[in-house]
Amino acid sequence: MIELRSKLITTINFIITISILSVSSIISIYSIMYHEKSFNKQVEIIQNDYVKSQKKIISYWVKRVVAEIDNQILNIEEHIEEITRNRVYNACSIAENLYKENVNIKPTSEIKKMIIDALRPLKFEDNLGYYFVIDNKGTVILNSLMPELERQNLLSVRDSNDTYFIKDIIKICTTNKEGYSEYFWNKPNSVGNNYRKLSYVKYFEAYDWIIGTGLYFADVEDNVKKDLLKDISTIRFGQEGYIFINSLDGYSLVANGKLIHGKKKLWDVFNKDAEKTKELYQKEYEAAIKPEGDYIYYNISKLGSSEESSKASFIYGIPRFNWLVGAGVYLDDIDKEVNNLQKIFKDELTVHIRNSIITTLIIVLIFLLLFSYIGRKLNKDFILFTDFFRLASISDAKINLKKIRFEELYLLAEKANEMQHEKMETQEELKESESKFRLLAENSKDMIFKMDLLKGTYDYVSPASIDIMGYAPKELMDNPLHIKNSIHPDWQEYFNEKLANLQIGNIEDTFEYQIVNKLGENIWIHQKNNIIRDDKGNPLYLVGRLSDETERKQIEDQLRHKYRMDAIGQVAGGIAHDFNNILGGIMNAAQVLQSPKRNIDEKGKQMADLIRTSALRASDLTAKLTSFSRRRTISMRAVDINKLIDDSYGLFRESINNNIDIIVQKKASTSFVMADASEIHSLIFNLVINASHAIDSHGKIEITTKNTEVGKDECKSSDFNIHPGKYIEIEVKDNGSGIKDDLLEKIFEPFFSTKEQGKGSGLGLSTVYGIVLDHHGSITVESKLGVGTSFYIKLLSMTPPAKSH
Repeated sequence: MIELRSKLITTINFIITISILSVSSIISIYSIMYHEKSFNKQVEIIQNDYVKSQKKIISYWVKRVVAEIDNQILNIEEHIEEITRNRVYNACSIAENLYKENVNIKPTSEIKKMIIDALRPLKFEDNLGYYFVIDNKGTVILNSLMPELERQNLLSVRDSNDTYFIKDIIKICTTNKEGYSEYFWNKPNSVGNNYRKLSYVKYFEAYDWIIGTGLYFADVEDNVKKDLLKDISTIRFGQEGYIFINSLDGYSLVANGKLIHGKKKLWDVFNKDAEKTKELYQKEYEAAIKPEGDYIYYNISKLGSSEESSKASFIYGIPRFNWLVGAGVYLDDIDKEVNNLQKIFKDELTVHIRNSIITTLIIVLIFLLLFSYIGRKLNKDFILFTDFFRLASISDAKINLKKIRFEELYLLAEKANEMQHEKMETQEELKESESKFRLLAENSKDMIFKMDLLKGTYDYVSPASIDIMGYAPKELMDNPLHIKNSIHPDWQEYFNEKLANLQIGNIEDTFEYQIVNKLGENIWIHQKNNIIRDDKGNPLYLVGRLSDETERKQIEDQLRHKYRMDAIGQVAGGIAHDFNNILGGIMNAAQVLQSPKRNIDEKGKQMADLIRTSALRASDLTAKLTSFSRRRTISMRAVDINKLIDDSYGLFRESINNNIDIIVQKKASTSFVMADASEIHSLIFNLVINASHAIDSHGKIEITTKNTEVGKDECKSSDFNIHPGKYIEIEVKDNGSGIKDDLLEKIFEPFFSTKEQGKGSGLGLSTVYGIVLDHHGSITVESKLGVGTSFYIKLLSMTPPAKSH
């Protein structure tokens, strides 16, 4: 026993020592990793900041250059206007002075020649600008660039835009004395005459001349480009920063701070690796065509070095000049600073590891000394106490009290045994309760579930979920969205509101809604709720029960519809009975008035006829009301539906618009029913007339018969008292305007009509409904707006009667 205790202490001593070393090692490793991560993060921040700052610098200089280029582009036209106007004013001033000085002393021809000779040699803008003079008839007096045009009349000459520009110039001077004229004309040393030119002209009144000069936009733009390239090539920033410019078709214009003049492709200028230069240019081009420019990244050798370095450039395109403007910066200049940081980090890390090892050894030594002292004092009690609770915590076995030697530990052992006994009883009760719950839940036709309100997941779903929702319990627990997605679209908002209230603890015992199960069937659900809360009253779980109430809802709907139609029928029948009595008196009075014994004039006889006709029409309405209320006698016999439709076809055809086609399809091989032939004729006739009213002008009505069988499920769901068996189905279908969904339930009510006032009594479909009830059949309707309506009448089929010989 002493040997065992000694080993236990040694083991504990060893474990704690190893634990201290492990924890120290873990802390040291974590510290090293933390410092390394911090270092890497610091390096990354420095690198990112450096790259950002460098990118910001090159972006600034490129955009600054682009802004200056844009400014020059905007000023080109203004520059041309200013130069041409000033030059014309100078020319007119020269002409005016020569005229005034010589007008009284020299002949006119000589003065004119003096003016022409004075203006002819004058050039400006690098000899691109010159003067011309024409008279008000369009004849050229002076053209120093093309003297062969002098003394020619150019009124009929047109520029490349087919404009008589000389006429326009004369018109400007005639109207305003001076002004600008823009046209397209041939350019010296260039092919074609489609060069845009702006001229300024001014009227010289002394000799009825027009003095002018002009500049080509292309010439001025070329000068602007040359000046810009020269200025840009001198720009420097940072240590080695400069602006480079290439044309969008690959010619180098400014590179390495030098003016290249654009006579060679970029890869010819830098021909060390032409293919790589072409790839670099492609990147530049793709960045240049972006509206706001872009950065590109690549590797390239520094000047005077054979090793490649990473570099970033910002590129911006200027389509007007066919240029791309860029500036670059090397990204590896930060490496020196990173290397210095890395050396500092290694030195700090070495010191940190050394200190950690020393600290750990000191802690282990102190612990060994302390534990050795405590172990000697509490060896026996500590071992007994450890064994006691180790056994109690890992099994249901009780502690043997006879082995306890100390009173304090004896009392503690008694409490531990009591706790063990209570734990075992509680576990047994819990197992029994869970068993009963599962037995009830798994055999209930209702779906029982437990939902975690915080997570929105289901901890338990009973097997009835398959019958109610079409999903197995595991499907719903693995994917709670199955339940949410099953809610009928019309009830989504209602359900979400109820669920939100339950999640915040506002319990509502029961509520009802519709779902669409996995098979696509509409199911009415009655949900009962109970919330499980924590100690503070916060909702944790929802335990609920879902019941399938579809059959109850259908029965309720059927009963409501039946009671409603019966009530309407009783009212209609009563009205018809009383109204018939009134009509009888009116018709008798009309007949008396029409009697030969009554000496009334022709107008009186007409009024009597009108009274009698109106009374007959009213009598027909009461007959329809009586038909709907079933207060009439019908004669049942074997009726061949196919033959009845054939016999009635002529009447149908005469009663509706000739533009409407009637199509009869007799698909029923056995078409006999027990019915009143006149009633069935009236039923089909009313449906055909009703269909014709739904068609504007052209359309078709289809009358189809077929044999069908009605099963028990259909009988249960039907609003009519029908029984399983073989039936004849009569379909009357039109392609008219259709009926709105909210009106379908009302169409069989007396006097209800969707037609315009005066186009129907509103009794046709109510009569049809009454006839169907009298013959123990059923009628249903399907309709879609803009497509049409179909009525389906099912009458119980019968065996054809034997033929008489």
